[in-house]
Amino acid sequence: MRPYLAQVPGARAAMQALRRARKMFTSPGYREARRLLRTGRVGLFQPHNTTRPDRYPELFGWLGETFAAAPAPRILSFGCSTGEEIVAIKSRLPRAQVTGVDINRGNLIEAATKTRPFGDSVRLAEANSLHGEPADGYDAILCLTVLMNRRLGVERRSDCGDLLPFAQFEAAVADIARCVTPGGYLVIHSSNFRFCDTAAFARFTPTAFQPPLRSDPAPLFGPDNRHQPGAVYRDAIFRKLH
Repeated sequence: MRPYLAQVPGARAAMQALRRARKMFTSPGYREARRLLRTGRVGLFQPHNTTRPDRYPELFGWLGETFAAAPAPRILSFGCSTGEEIVAIKSRLPRAQVTGVDINRGNLIEAATKTRPFGDSVRLAEANSLHGEPADGYDAILCLTVLMNRRLGVERRSDCGDLLPFAQFEAAVADIARCVTPGGYLVIHSSNFRFCDTAAFARFTPTAFQPPLRSDPAPLFGPDNRHQPGAVYRDAIFRKLH
């Protein structure tokens, strides 16, 4: 905001409203995100579609180094939003075959435009789960700031059961883990739950790599849906054993 406008009463709120109105007009992903916030949908985790280019450079750098020698690694972005994550992956792994899955059809419209230069090496699918994806089908699956709901932190919830129960997380990661090939990787970053609390974790082992702590980490909840104040979970990259 321009400095002189900051002195005008209500100017900040007016500018924010103007930005939201512009996004409603120009962004199908934002429009659908607002609708999902109002109405919900079965399988919905994070309704917001906030993202930016190269959002997690350390994680994308790890991915690029890990699969640098692979001829055509199969990567899935779960909750690919408007496509920036796919672009970041392809910039490091040009030969990768990337699938982007999102519950927000407007996001996928925008992602299709951003990923068009990659041709048929990128596939986009509207889905709230990976039920239709093959078992052991991917060398890496990324779940970055998607297996969560921002309201739990904003509203300082002590119990998440009525908004995002642990059972929903456990069912989702079991299905996602099914699609990782043995020896492949599952990346879960910025979640409201710990992967180690799920039954699917028994088939994985954490790697040594830990991404930097966020300045606003997502609050953690246990299998009982209760908030765990002060809890920190640094493990984010897990290798499938069998």
